[in-house]
Amino acid sequence: MAATHNTRLWTTRLRVRLAMWSSQPTAARVGVVSVVAVATLAAVYWSRRLEWWSSKSEEGQQHKRSQAQDRLPCDVLTNPAWRSRLGSLRELSLARCGLRSVSPKIGQCANLVKLDLAHNDLETLPEELALLPKLEILFVLGSRRMREMPAVLGRLKSVTRLGLRSNGIERVSAEGVPPLVEHLILTDNKIRVIEDGAYARFGRVRKLMLANNRLEAFTGGADPATNLASLELARLANNDLVDLPTAVLRLPNLAWIALAGNPRHLGA
Repeated sequence: MAATHNTRLWTTRLRVRLAMWSSQPTAARVGVVSVVAVATLAAVYWSRRLEWWSSKSEEGQQHKRSQAQDRLPCDVLTNPAWRSRLGSLRELSLARCGLRSVSPKIGQCANLVKLDLAHNDLETLPEELALLPKLEILFVLGSRRMREMPAVLGRLKSVTRLGLRSNGIERVSAEGVPPLVEHLILTDNKIRVIEDGAYARFGRVRKLMLANNRLEAFTGGADPATNLASLELARLANNDLVDLPTAVLRLPNLAWIALAGNPRHLGA
């Protein structure tokens, strides 16, 4: 409404000026009319842009309010009022809940497809996660006390996307890699070593994010062609890599690899 009012005010002022200038010589009037026309169009354009920005801002605020209203309470797993509804949950966000552990009652969320545990202070994950047969997406972000990939991850048979960014993980072990994972995000940890057994679990991984770690080698294991057969994208920037095996660089599906920020790697 304010933008529309401003447009009308501009237009009125310009009409007044046009009337004042109407007594000027013909050539001068033509120039003035051109200037006025351009100024009017500019005023209309910017007023509409302001209206659009205002509407988008309001939509964004409404979306944020809706998300806040839809978010479940942080004590949803332990609150008796929610006990009967845990089995029907398909998505659960416990992000920024100040958790130092996840309640074993997570195992009652039998239909859970997506679980977000970002920005807590977790050291490990409960064994009850293995009781979630439909879990496909799991995020654990910002838990610096988590130094190892929890062994329960290796028993999550339906997880295809695993995000473990910005934790304190120091090595990638076979026990911590879900067997069907396709997107594995391990950016910004303290990883120095990927065990050979872990590479053997990478067979379905298409996107592998390992930037900002402390890796000195990325071998692909005993059989890179098999272990990394599905790999399409690999982010290995900002590590301490010395070299990459030719077998890794010649992977048939590898379309993109990032190696910048490896000072000991020739040409990185």
